[in-house]
Order: sequence, then structure tokens, then C-alpha cells
Amino acid sequence: MIGNLSKLVILLFGVAIFQPVIASQDNGAEATFEKIKGLAGEWKKEGTENDDFIISFADTAGGSVILESWLYKGRQHSLTVYHLDNDNLIVTHYCPQGNQPRLSWQKNSAEDTLAFSFKDVTNFILDSKSRLDSLTFTWLGNGKLQREETYLKNGEQLPSSLILVRK
Repeated sequence: MIGNLSKLVILLFGVAIFQPVIASQDNGAEATFEKIKGLAGEWKKEGTENDDFIISFADTAGGSVILESWLYKGRQHSLTVYHLDNDNLIVTHYCPQGNQPRLSWQKNSAEDTLAFSFKDVTNFILDSKSRLDSLTFTWLGNGKLQREETYLKNGEQLPSSLILVRK
């Protein structure tokens, strides 16, 4: 019969052996999520002085979820939610059009860029409205952030881009 001390030694030995395997499975999703968390606060379009359009980032659910809220003329416009899904980062965009596209982090994004591509969508009838197809953040330096998104409507891609600065 193995004593409690022997069981503890075996358990610790097992953890020590498998720790490098567990650590090597980290593909950067957690670091990427932390980068999104670093956006916390309010942002506005570069070159604007009014508060008509504000994007805010905040964490919730014990820091496991990041909320991106768009306010336009003081009213909630849209909501985007970021969260980890094991070794991936998922984005769900709650669009004013009533659909909810989900995007998946592209692991091979450049160091200063986070790219997400279409995974699936709920509450969407093909070709009835547009839906978010891709989303990219690029850190430009000097406190500037480029947010690019592409919507898909009737098979046509509709890109847009914003340069954001902290409010």
C-alpha cells in the first residue's frame, strides 16, 4: 500500500513531467486576449472633438470577457464580445441588423495586428442583410489604433476602416 507521502511525490513528479507539455500547447491566445484587455477605456475617431461616436472596451465576468460597445450620439449602437475558447479567441458581434456573426482569431496575425475571420452566424438569412466577415486591429504607435472590418452583402465585400485614439 502506498503511503500519503509517496502519493504526493508521485503526483508532483507527474506534474513536473507534464508541465512542459502543457506550457508548449499555449499558442498565444491568452497573450492575444490580454492585448485586447489593454484596449480598456474609451476611444474616438482620430480628428474628432465631439462625443458623437465613442467605442469603449471593458472587461466583465471576472476578466474572462471583454465588451466592445459602440455609442453613437449617446445611444448604444452595437456590442462585440471577446472571450477565450481553449486555445482560440472568439469574437461575437451583436449587430444593429439583428444578426450575430462569430469570428475566430487568426493565429498567424502579425505582431502588431490581431485578425479575426468569419466562423459562423446566427439569426441570418442568406443575402437578406449584410454580416460582419472579418475584423482586424492594428497598433499604429503614438496611441493610435486602426480598426478595420469587412461586411459581406450579396457576395460583395464592403470594407471600412477607422483610426482610433483614446478619448
